Amino acid sequence: EALHKLNAAMHSATSAGFGEVGLASVSSCSIDFGKFDSSAAALLDWTMLERWCEMFLGSRVSTEIQMSHYLACAAAGTTGSSAAHVGILDRQCDAFAICEQAVAQVESLHPCVIHTENLCGDKRICLPPRYLFLILMELLHNSAKATSQVAGASRQDLEARPIRVAVCANDKQIVIRVSDRAGGMTQLETDQ
Repeated sequence: EALHKLNAAMHSATSAGFGEVGLASVSSCSIDFGKFDSSAAALLDWTMLERWCEMFLGSRVSTEIQMSHYLACAAAGTTGSSAAHVGILDRQCDAFAICEQAVAQVESLHPCVIHTENLCGDKRICLPPRYLFLILMELLHNSAKATSQVAGASRQDLEARPIRVAVCANDKQIVIRVSDRAGGMTQLETDQ
């Protein structure tokens, strides 16, 4: 019953415009448990809730990617398609340039030091740049937040714990590594 009420509340939030907030804001959204009666809130198992939220948001991201791609392809059918783009896919996406954009955005939002390294030169790969940017923003945001909690606000302490972003690729795949020196998660946090 609690899961049914949670589904209904999330459906109401979606109908009320939650879906229009955009993916960049999803991480800052919270669920208002004030809409549940106390018996429903008491029945919620946090593990179950977390799994449900991951499924809900994951399916929304997948659906949004598919719908965006479909709409872009349909629009290209009426206006002509570009040789460089197919739907939302950029056939010559510069992943390192996307990384640098995400780094600039995160550095403007958080006290942090981020070093980037391009190990592959000018490799281009076919992928949706918007979603690569959003994924990198989320990873870098989490890393910057954790680093600033460990290092404090001192620029010297932040420079001693830089976040590193390395990009490498071959003709078939690209690898982007984001690493920090914030200490990682405890076993309890990973179990949750």
